[in-house]
Amino acid sequence: KDIVKKLAKQVDEDWHDGYEDQAETKGEWFEAIQEPLQAVLDIGVGKKTALLQCNEVLKIVSDSFYDLLACPCRCDTKDELDEMDSSFELQLPWGETDYTATS
Repeated sequence: KDIVKKLAKQVDEDWHDGYEDQAETKGEWFEAIQEPLQAVLDIGVGKKTALLQCNEVLKIVSDSFYDLLACPCRCDTKDELDEMDSSFELQLPWGETDYTATS
């Protein structure tokens, strides 16, 4: 939520010329979701525990994504996330294969 609030403030303060800062903040959001997603995989999927809490984490990530999209940025958020050269790996609990999330 803090990252989305930061983005909303940036949009309010400088919608037209602040697009580079806005893009950087969107990248921060992408990087920030790695840890909670990994926790859901480790705890909810791997250990099959705390499923309600894991579900809440996934809802928070989902809600924050839609909040990010709702910010009236100059540049399209989905397009920017698609074009970013960012990625992170998630360790899958059922095997040696890792999943690489890319923006």
